[in-house]
Order: sequence, then structure tokens, then C-alpha cells
Amino acid sequence: TVFQPVVALRTRKVLGYEALSRGPAGSVYQMPLRLFEMAEGADLVFELDRKCRRRALAAATGLPAGAKLFVNVFPSAMYDPEFQGAALVRLAGDHGFTPDRVVLEITEKSAIENYDLFAAALAELTRFGFSLAVDDVGAGYSGLEKIAHLNPRYLKFDRELIRNIDSSYIRREMTRALKAFADQIGSTIIAEGIEREGEMQTLLELGIEYGQGFLLGRPAAAFLPPTPSSPP
Repeated sequence: TVFQPVVALRTRKVLGYEALSRGPAGSVYQMPLRLFEMAEGADLVFELDRKCRRRALAAATGLPAGAKLFVNVFPSAMYDPEFQGAALVRLAGDHGFTPDRVVLEITEKSAIENYDLFAAALAELTRFGFSLAVDDVGAGYSGLEKIAHLNPRYLKFDRELIRNIDSSYIRREMTRALKAFADQIGSTIIAEGIEREGEMQTLLELGIEYGQGFLLGRPAAAFLPPTPSSPP
């Protein structure tokens, strides 16, 4: 497990760290996409997702005070007894976390077969104090109406939407429209994949407050502070 900071773009203050799973170093499965593709082929996504969630919590015991932990979750987790409200509270507590410091990331790229059941499971978790983030917004299958019904605290905009946004009128207007949608449902935007100053400056002009990406900090085994830079 490695961690990438989620950063306030204007002040460079850390909001939290996203836990990113990695396979065996130096193997073709080191990156999570290949790892989960292999697991899907072997019908082991449920087991791998559970293991990654456990490893993320265990590895994050030294998380800086006040920082949130962003943990990725597959839709199959709703069938996991360990993922139910009280059980997840206990699992987080075993590693020193209260629910208000844990953000569960659900990717918009995943097709959710039983949406109503999944939404009900997430609603229970938010009642226990966990926060929800919808990942990869702008690149997936779900409509905006379904996203709104999940009541997410955060919307993470996909890196393909952010890439070269400073030179793309279409991407800027899409981001502007999604920002208006986020404001309407009370969600905070986190822009992913920020790699250049021009992208960050454009996001600030569009009113985006938080971001992730190599410009702000690369994934690392330690909780590294954001990459030094003069605030905009």
C-alpha cells in the first residue's frame, strides 16, 4: 500500500491521503489495474478488495492527526459482513480510526448490478459517520441522478477530464457544469491527475478547491507532505 496526498490547491494543506494498492514489486501485477484484472478473471475480486481494504487500514496507523484516509471500495463489498456498519466501525477502530476520518471511494467506472441494495448499504455507513466519495466522475457508467442519490461528500473528477484542461474549452465547460452540479448536491470536488501548473491554475479559476496528482505529491509508502511550491 502507498499513499498519495489530497491537497487544498490554494493553501497546500493536506485534507487526507488516498491508499493505493500495489501488487508484487517488479511484477506485471504491481499496478492495481492489472492486479484486479487478474482477480476478476479468477473470480476473486471480492477477496482482493477485502484484503486491500484491510491492508490500507493497517498501513495507515501513522496517518497525521486530522488527516482523512481515502479507501477504494468495489460494489461487491456490500456482500461482505466485514463491510457492514458496526463491523466496519470495529475494523476501523482496531487500527485507531474513527468513522469520521475514513472516506470510502466508489468508482463511477464500476457497473453496480443491484444499485438499490448498494445505495442502502452506503446510507447505513454514512449514518455511522463514514464519508463517501464517488471516484472517476466524468468517465463512467452512472448517471448524475444516481450519483446524487448516493449523497457523496466528495466527487473526484477523473484525470482524463483534468488533463490539459487549461487548453481545452470543452473540458473547462464540462468541469464548470459538474462544479455547478456538485454545489447543488452539497459535494466537494477533488480533481485527480493534476500534473502541470497550468492545469492547477485553471482549476482554481473554476472554483475547484482540492486536488491530487504528481504536481502535488507522488504516491509513497510514507505520508509525505505536498510537493513544495509557491501557493498561487
